[in-house]
Amino acid sequence: SSGINAEYGGGTSRQNLGLALLAFQIFQFGIDRIPLVTLVTLLTNIGVYLQVPKLFDIHMPQTHDVCISYQGVVMYREYSRLILSGFYHLTDMHLYYNMASLLYKGTQISLKAVN
Repeated sequence: SSGINAEYGGGTSRQNLGLALLAFQIFQFGIDRIPLVTLVTLLTNIGVYLQVPKLFDIHMPQTHDVCISYQGVVMYREYSRLILSGFYHLTDMHLYYNMASLLYKGTQISLKAVN
């Protein structure tokens, strides 16, 4: 099962609907119109969700090791959680909603930065 949270029962939605919707959204928007930083961030998030780093024997932390928690960040000073948590999604629909939002916001920010 794809998705990094299968060990917690999260796994993926049936038929990977979120991934299909995300692919449709990206191609409908036009992959050539997506700002480079936004595109790289989208692809990185999709790659982490699909566990692509494991194909290259790159260790991937478990979800409970990267989620933002008071105990982890404040008490144990695991500041990497502040960055890594943004790349981990519980389900493909979670990934879809976050990446659709990123696609829109990343494009808007890029357009404002140019003008």
